[in-house]
Amino acid sequence: MALWDSMEKFVNESVRISREAYERTKEFGNVTKLELELKGLQGDLQKEYARLGGHVYHVLGENGGESVSARNETVAAHLNDVKAMADKIFAKEAEIKTFREEVTERRRSGNEAEKTGE
Repeated sequence: MALWDSMEKFVNESVRISREAYERTKEFGNVTKLELELKGLQGDLQKEYARLGGHVYHVLGENGGESVSARNETVAAHLNDVKAMADKIFAKEAEIKTFREEVTERRRSGNEAEKTGE
């Protein structure tokens, strides 16, 4: 019976470790996905800055304008787009932070459960 008990413990521990590895891999994949989405949003923000800068150059450089105002329809639209992109970036950063905190808390509570034998 000792051999059977030993084998059963080994198999159960192997299954537990495999399950834990799967969960950690899934968590890592989710964080990576969120971070890639964040990078995409940051790239979109850079493009919007470039559009705004291109418009300002067009008005000031090519057309010989003396100033650009936020009241200008095109400039206002670009500024609104920049603000919207910045808001999306802040929201995505908060989402990543929250997810990481949840993962950390799950791991912490899981480790405490192991120590108490639950």
